[in-house]
Amino acid sequence: MGVGSLVKNLIVVSLLAGCSSYQAPLSDRSAQSERVEVTTRRTPGSVEGGIPLGTRYTVQPGDTLYGVAFRFELDPERFAAANRIAPFSGLTAGRSVVLAEATPPPSPVSSSVAVTAPKTSVQAKPVTVAKARSAAAVNAGPLAWQWPVPGSVLERFSTKQRFSRSLRIAGNRGEPVKAAAAGRVVYAGDGLVGLGNLVLIRHDETWLSAYGHNDRLDVQVNQNVSAGDVIARLGSTGTDQPKLHFELRRNGEPVDPSKVLPVR
Repeated sequence: MGVGSLVKNLIVVSLLAGCSSYQAPLSDRSAQSERVEVTTRRTPGSVEGGIPLGTRYTVQPGDTLYGVAFRFELDPERFAAANRIAPFSGLTAGRSVVLAEATPPPSPVSSSVAVTAPKTSVQAKPVTVAKARSAAAVNAGPLAWQWPVPGSVLERFSTKQRFSRSLRIAGNRGEPVKAAAAGRVVYAGDGLVGLGNLVLIRHDETWLSAYGHNDRLDVQVNQNVSAGDVIARLGSTGTDQPKLHFELRRNGEPVDPSKVLPVR
């Protein structure tokens, strides 16, 4: 075989080897690391149709526990338990965490002894039962919800696409975005692709709300807010026009906000 033919063959082999080795985009490479078998459920965290639960993820600069859990649709409390992370603690860039959920440790039980009061005769009073909003309404517990902005709904909740599991609400650039219920800010930044400047609020161990595409953020992580407090200014970061991406999560799962918010 001549030298020229040998060189050509080597070039062909090199090209074939290059084609067989797929490199994910830089923003997705951290999710392509070690797989740990946990369950067959998949998270929606990649354009390939989801990342299997149990995949190891390398924490990036700016990541927070709640930000990572939100991105991969994990229950934040159970995600923290799976990685032995204390609630509200920070994540160190470069740390490897497993995208999984575990049962959190039970809350401490009071050691005080209950005292039984003597029984007394009490006249029963009629109880008025409040009418349910609708058969499809979601029970939000004791939380009192309100609309974050007054605009009309541009796009309603749908399960067809990753970013359609929300309400897209019209508004004017710069108008105030308000907390839909009382809670604690657990994320405020622009690290989640496609949502622009984003605020996440933890309302209790079950509920979390998200507010995306803001022009400006007016709150900081770990700040406590009341329902109706201004948390941001409406904008168009990460999208094509001024609007609010409003999302609700219950135990990490997206919930149609229109089944929780007051009828208007």
